[in-house]
Amino acid sequence: MDTPVRVVLVEDHPMFRVGLTATLGLTGDIAVVACAATEQEAGALVAEHRPDVVVLDIGLPDGTGIALIPRLRAESRASHILMLTSYDDASIHAALRAGVRGYVVKTADPDDIVRAVRTVATGAGHFSPTVVDRITTHVATGGRSSDHSTIPQLTRREREIWR
Repeated sequence: MDTPVRVVLVEDHPMFRVGLTATLGLTGDIAVVACAATEQEAGALVAEHRPDVVVLDIGLPDGTGIALIPRLRAESRASHILMLTSYDDASIHAALRAGVRGYVVKTADPDDIVRAVRTVATGAGHFSPTVVDRITTHVATGGRSSDHSTIPQLTRREREIWR
């Protein structure tokens, strides 16, 4: 058997954290090696375990997942980051700018979350359909959403990930 995908899960809601850990563990090819509920715990655990994938929530009690991304990338350059969050809003663009490889909403089917972890572990991108819709609308409208509010222009890095 190949080496399992090693995951550090950063999620502050205990029930979701336990459920996702169990779901990923049932796959046989994904191992959650550590869980964190705060930014501080996450930084230490990523430095210690050097996972293949960090599954990261945006809302944490001591800050935001997006603000944590540069620190996580500094702790383990080889780790790929997958945002898993309730939000499918403009935070998508900030997450892409910060260097995430995927963005999945918590309402996604468990199989899609598993697929996202596997895909992101390879270095490829994976995005929930609602996220793809938002990005597509952003690109098609020249940076204006359907409600005519302005969304920041895509950076070169965002375009690379999108392709």
